[in-house]
Amino acid sequence: YLLNFVCTSKYRNFDVTSKLLVVATDHETYNIAVSKKLKVTKLSFYNLTMPLQSAFLDTMVAVTAAAAEVTQMGYNVCIQDADVTWLRNPLWLFSQPSLASVDLMFQLAPRWDSQGVANTGFILARATERTKTYMSTLLHIASLYYWARDDQVIWNSLLRHWTFSQLHWQTLPRRLKVAGAKGGGRYMDLHTKNGFDGTASWIDNKTVIIHTVSGGGNKEERFKQIGSWFLHPNHTCNNSP
Repeated sequence: YLLNFVCTSKYRNFDVTSKLLVVATDHETYNIAVSKKLKVTKLSFYNLTMPLQSAFLDTMVAVTAAAAEVTQMGYNVCIQDADVTWLRNPLWLFSQPSLASVDLMFQLAPRWDSQGVANTGFILARATERTKTYMSTLLHIASLYYWARDDQVIWNSLLRHWTFSQLHWQTLPRRLKVAGAKGGGRYMDLHTKNGFDGTASWIDNKTVIIHTVSGGGNKEERFKQIGSWFLHPNHTCNNSP
């Protein structure tokens, strides 16, 4: 998924590899990233050592640490899972004047339980003082990821805590378009098993990012069904989906 993201970004003419930091869970991913000259860090950099407690949860802890460090340095950061593809470049949101006061923007998780309403598979974090405080607090309690068996529960619990009532955060539109906005669009989850059904039927020229969330069948096949798979089996980029 990582290399497909790189290939897709190049094909759609918004190559962001110079700004990309890969948090590698395993040696194979690390070696592939190095071979492609991508910036990459090992989990051991964050004192996470083999054997892993959980590849997913250990990675989420490391991603949280990396994002907290980058925002503390004063940089805005886009945090995303590898199974996200961009149809349009979403980074324009950082320079949108109407969103200048928003600290954190999340893909929508359309649910009202402990895992909603922020989906941590795609996050835009602006390096404000409020964001820095939130991220450093999140990092200090990241061990709770293992207790909850999930990172998203902890992100959302902290967002709802009264201590962060002055944190400005919002979810990005999943289906409705943003009228009049420069970048338009939809920041959506992909649920499809048999061709162009489910949320795939919502995809149009206003769609910005697509996240192939868990459930709904093979993720590579879902990417292929919507014309967003640009990777050859030999790890080279294809010129067409």
